[in-house]
Amino acid sequence: MGEKPAVDNVLFIIKCVSVAMGTVSIGCIICGVLTLTYAAPTFAFPYSTGSGIWTGIVTLLIFVFGMRFTAHYCTDNPSASKCDLLAFYVFIVMDITMGSLNTTYSGLGLASCINNSTTDSGQVICTDDNLSYVCGFNTAFGCVVMLVALATTLYMNIGRKLRWLLGYPIDIDAPYATCCNGKCKCYFYSTVA
Repeated sequence: MGEKPAVDNVLFIIKCVSVAMGTVSIGCIICGVLTLTYAAPTFAFPYSTGSGIWTGIVTLLIFVFGMRFTAHYCTDNPSASKCDLLAFYVFIVMDITMGSLNTTYSGLGLASCINNSTTDSGQVICTDDNLSYVCGFNTAFGCVVMLVALATTLYMNIGRKLRWLLGYPIDIDAPYATCCNGKCKCYFYSTVA
């Protein structure tokens, strides 16, 4: 039904994505902290979300689980590192939403700074000129997170790479076993044996 991809190529891609996301996560967290610092007097809507911080934390988890998976992957027993791969994949999928929300909130903050918006009580929302620069960088980081997460999700699913790395056979009717933290299950024709 399909050929197995070259394991070294797939692991290299996962490691590159992990390192890139780890680097971007640091930028997201720094921009998120700076946004809250510069917006401290008013804490109006786009700045009070802390989107850079929570996007950076989830993206940092991608780095951690991706590096753990690539370090512990064994071609003889691919399902042994199944938990790390599933955590990596779940956080990659979550980061599509996190990146888009970070981009949206930071873009709204940037628009508020450019338009000199005020709150209902008449306070200026953008109180520091540096806030517009930080929002611009945070918008760029959010776009990078969203696009890399989307591309990684597509890469993992095209050609059944995710299924193969989890230890499942590419042919659906073939018998296989899965293990996670020392507990194994054997499947024959989709039933547990």
